[in-house]
Order: sequence, then C-alpha cells, then structure tokens
Amino acid sequence: MTDPFEMFSDEEHDHSTSEKEQVVLAETVLASLRMAEALSRSHDIVPTVKQYQLAVTTDRIHAHDLSLPPSFFDLIDSTMLHLVIITYNFGSPQDRPYLELRLETKDNAIATISKPGIDVDEPYSGSAILNGKDYSIQIPAEEMADLIDQIVVPSLDGIPLTDPQNPSQARNIIDILVQSQQADMIESQLFELTAPKTDEYDEAIYEVRLHTINGEPMEIEIETILDNTMSFDVGVGIPIHRRRALNATLSFDDFSQSVTFTAMESGKEPETLPNDSELLNILNEDIGRILKLVDNDPNDTISLDESF
Repeated sequence: MTDPFEMFSDEEHDHSTSEKEQVVLAETVLASLRMAEALSRSHDIVPTVKQYQLAVTTDRIHAHDLSLPPSFFDLIDSTMLHLVIITYNFGSPQDRPYLELRLETKDNAIATISKPGIDVDEPYSGSAILNGKDYSIQIPAEEMADLIDQIVVPSLDGIPLTDPQNPSQARNIIDILVQSQQADMIESQLFELTAPKTDEYDEAIYEVRLHTINGEPMEIEIETILDNTMSFDVGVGIPIHRRRALNATLSFDDFSQSVTFTAMESGKEPETLPNDSELLNILNEDIGRILKLVDNDPNDTISLDESF
C-alpha cells in the first residue's frame, strides 16, 4: 500500500472535496457500517477487549441515601452527587474484568477509583480532586462492593453484591443499570485481525475498534499496522519499539467530518493527514479485506460497486 507518511511530504494538497470524493466518502461510511455489523455478529472472530462505560444520573439511584466509604469523607458529599460512571473492561469471558468507578458532584468534586481484574481481596485505589487539589484514595474490596450494591438498584435478586468483578455479577450489574436505571452505555470492542498474503495483497495487520452509544453506531476506528518491530540499541543497552500505523476514524455524529486519517509513529506526535481520494481508496481496500476475512474468504476481493 502507499505509505501515508510520504504521500503529502513534498506536494500541496487541494483541500476541496470533489463530488466524486463525496460519493466515495458516503460509500466508505456505509461499507464501514457493514463491516462493523459483520464483526459484531461473527462467531469465529471475537473481540480481544470489550469495554462497557455506563453513566447513571443520581436521580435514578438513591443518591441521598448513599453511604460512602470512609475514604471519601470530607472529599465527596453524597447529597451533591449528580453523575456516577462505571467502566468495565473484559478480556476473555471467564476472566475477571477491570473495574473503574467515577463519581462527579454538582460542585465539581471528582473521585475515580479502580482495580485490575486481580485478587478478590486487593483494595481499590484512585484519587479525588477537590478545590483543585489531588487526594489519594484506597478503598477495601468489601467497601467497594457495598458501594456498588447501593448504586445498583434493585440489587441482584435481592442478594447483596460481594464481588463486582466476578464476571457473572459484573454482567448482571451492567444489565440492571441499563434496563432498570436507564443508564447511557458506550460499548467499545477491539478486534485484532491479520489478513494473510494473497495474490493481490501483502499480509496486513489491523486493529478495529467499534464504539456504540445505547446500541447506535458512534465511531469506528480502523488502524492499519505498517510496522511493529522490536530492536536493541547496543550503545545504550535498551530495547527499541518501532510502531507505525495509519488510523482511520469514522464518526457518525457529523457526516461532513465523518472520516479522519492520522499517521502515527513511535516517538512522534500523531499527524492528521489531508482527507483525499487516495486515502479513501486505501481505506476501502482495507474494509473490503476485513469483510472477506470475516467471511472466511481472504483470497476473494470485493469492490464498492458489489457492496451496495
């Protein structure tokens, strides 16, 4: 594929979008949605990571009745709470997920505490920001379980939560917050894919992230890994990681700004590339390869005309 790091280095680019480019842009957006749907329903290709971020306003929980852990005393006033955000990151279905709890008050106090999916008894840790100052917080696991239990109304079949990072309890918490408390949910899925070498294309490695809000598409990221190598600098005695990638982000809240291309390289600031027909064609090829990969037919090719 054409190297996006070199495409615009020595030439002026006309930022005006031709009518043809607008048509290709529209087709690209539709193709990306088709790709996202195919990935989401695939039984053979599963996400490496799934993240659920749930936001609940305090009028939907018993905010004034919350009994906060002692670590929050003098930092967070439960009567001033206005938003609770719970974030889960799942790897394998049987693994304990990462959990983060964020509390926001009407007077701009913010507390964030979290724990990786490790030992049940490990405490949760984080910080609170109050009047511009940072305070460290550590909360025992049983106190965190009690706090989550108060937030999740009703509790799980009337049984108090004992471990909000238990995979089964975590999924029940998500369901209850969405169904009973109308929580807004952003769901993100990361797919790591390798398209094998074919007669027409070299091997390609992709990282695809699908983001939805309350079930509706919000954003799709397609990252093509151009280089991901490790070397060793004998002079300084340290390993060197070189990573180069082209990221295409498709957003669905503003169609006129729906695709953004970014060139990324280790040790450098990401560079936004001009949105032109060549990059759109590269993206279309990538989407076509991913679609055929999901369909278990990597040697077949797909054109936009065949897709719609």
